[in-house]
Amino acid sequence: MVKGLERKPVVERDVIMGPSSRSRGSNGRLLRCGAVSSVVILVVLIIGALLIGPIADNPSSHDVSDPTTTPKISFTSHAPISIPNNSSFTSANGVVRGNGTANDPYVIEGWEINAAGISDNAIAINAAIAYFEVRNCRLYGANMSDISIRGSRNGALSNNSCTGSPDGIYLWNSKYCTIVGNNCENNSVSGIYLSGSSNVTIADNYFANNDNGIYLASSRDNILSNNTCRSNSLGMLIANSDWNGIDLNNLSGNSDVGIKINPGSDRSRIWNNTFYHNNGTGNTYDPLNSQAFDANNDNYWNTSGLSYNYGNYWRDMTSPDSSEPFGIVDIPYEIAGGKSVKDYYPLTNKPIPPIIPEPPIFILALLLTMIFVISRRKAGKK
Repeated sequence: MVKGLERKPVVERDVIMGPSSRSRGSNGRLLRCGAVSSVVILVVLIIGALLIGPIADNPSSHDVSDPTTTPKISFTSHAPISIPNNSSFTSANGVVRGNGTANDPYVIEGWEINAAGISDNAIAINAAIAYFEVRNCRLYGANMSDISIRGSRNGALSNNSCTGSPDGIYLWNSKYCTIVGNNCENNSVSGIYLSGSSNVTIADNYFANNDNGIYLASSRDNILSNNTCRSNSLGMLIANSDWNGIDLNNLSGNSDVGIKINPGSDRSRIWNNTFYHNNGTGNTYDPLNSQAFDANNDNYWNTSGLSYNYGNYWRDMTSPDSSEPFGIVDIPYEIAGGKSVKDYYPLTNKPIPPIIPEPPIFILALLLTMIFVISRRKAGKK
């Protein structure tokens, strides 16, 4: 049976193998044996390196770690910070180092700012084109946003705690920014709110107990990956926003749907996400009670085109899976919104993000292989 419809073919890359060399006599045979052995050793070492990463990882989930378990940082109290332009990146405004270049960005780090009753924002950066990073700060109580970035580019926000404000993080008319590893909880509007922004990466963040975990308005070409949106009203709200990539996120226990895409938001791809008990759903599928909403007919809730096709994991529908390809539920998952939108390749198990070996381990594997090859060649010459 056909499990899905082809939406957008993905072109496979050709792998071109060069010609093998010929060997002569016993030395040639030894070299060939050495080459084969070295390949085997290389494969074993690389596999070993790859397996080291998942040891501490839960293979059944890709949740971003609860921020309460992360190492504690020592903070220094600071008044609210306002940087209206490039020339205002100064030590008086909380900059601890850097010169604003890509290799040495301005760094604002280690501050605790209670903006309650005294400022619209704990940290506000406007009209900045220099490279900058706000990291390892504890911010709360602002009248509008704990971190506000307006009309800026080349910014990075990492490992900040943004709580108890209307918006934890707010970006307006900004681009080429990265927002990674932040904890945004208990905000009355959104954990993070993007308005009119593009080419922003939002990854590995934790959004909980907000009205919206992530809110995109009139924003396009952004990447939302490996975030946890838990126990919000809405996990993600997408409004008038196109061409966004949404993958490997964990959307769980939100009182409304995990992802809601309002009218006028097209050509985004939503795949490899985990939807778990959103909108009051349990473990039994009810097509009238979906974990997602899409009021458009031009978004893609699955990927296809290679030898595999897959969509998202929906806790309320993990079966039947009686025909090939196995690992894909035999029937599509219905997305609410009145547009007959479906995930044609729902997964039977939670997706796991790819694990990249740490550079030192990989380098060690290559070094050991080189030593082995050299020793075999020396042995072949004797």
